[in-house]
Amino acid sequence: MPGSPEFISVTSAWAKWQGQNWHSFLEQSYGFVNGIAIAVAIGFLVTRIKIHTDQEEMDSVNSGKRWLRAFSALAIMLGLTYFNVVKNVQVWSENLNPKVWHNLITSADGTTHAVPALWDLPYLGRVPGIDFLQLTPEGWFNLTWFLLVAACILIVIRHYRSPLEIIPQSPMAKGQLIFLIILWIMTVANFERELIGWHPNRLLTEWVILVNVLIATVLIVLLPKNSETFEIQEEQNYPAIYRKVWSKSLMVLAFSAVLFMTTNRFIYSYPEYNKLDLKTYRTRFGPKATWKVNPTFKKGEHSQ
Repeated sequence: MPGSPEFISVTSAWAKWQGQNWHSFLEQSYGFVNGIAIAVAIGFLVTRIKIHTDQEEMDSVNSGKRWLRAFSALAIMLGLTYFNVVKNVQVWSENLNPKVWHNLITSADGTTHAVPALWDLPYLGRVPGIDFLQLTPEGWFNLTWFLLVAACILIVIRHYRSPLEIIPQSPMAKGQLIFLIILWIMTVANFERELIGWHPNRLLTEWVILVNVLIATVLIVLLPKNSETFEIQEEQNYPAIYRKVWSKSLMVLAFSAVLFMTTNRFIYSYPEYNKLDLKTYRTRFGPKATWKVNPTFKKGEHSQ
């Protein structure tokens, strides 16, 4: 019973284990399950859709699409990652030396507020009389990322004129390379973001992420083989397959929902709704759900 010596003894023994960053662990597990779902879907299509193996035919079809493929690859590698990595600048500015990252401005009414600092351009920014070659920390990040994009575009142009050895010819190898670049950009950027406020509890997230990335790197390098062949059985009646998939999916959804809710209620004891401290706990359902009584909560950073 809650409050009994036995209850207190058990909960105290498990307190540190329960205090781990399980929220992040569940996020990673969710991504892992989604990855399995994508692999199953791709595996289904690979064994039912004929693969075009005529290289001359493919070259003639794709001859005018080289730049579209290059744009797509760069947009994923440097465009998609930019919108995630650029957020690190704000985290750094909020947690590192404020005198370096912010300037205090005094308004006419005597109040002060912080604005992003202006950092001089190396060499020229210190020349007497030149006081306009300055950028904010985010401006420096954007400039550096722009130079990275420009360098990659220059490499692609050179590769299309005369193939470079560093860029593989095999489509599979190109896919592996793009995957690894994106994977490690996000891994390193995520570690940089968390390093400034490091705590041992972050090991459950950051260390596990790194281990997962190492496993993914080994798998993506060792497993794919161009020599592998699949027995293609072209499907003629897709509507029947769709009906089977939907029926099985709904059954799995219903079963998993009941299983997860039951497991959650078994592990954690929740008070009755009428006894719940709504000032301490956030609720998603009911007449006093957080999003109803506090609409600004919907604009919170983690609720996006």
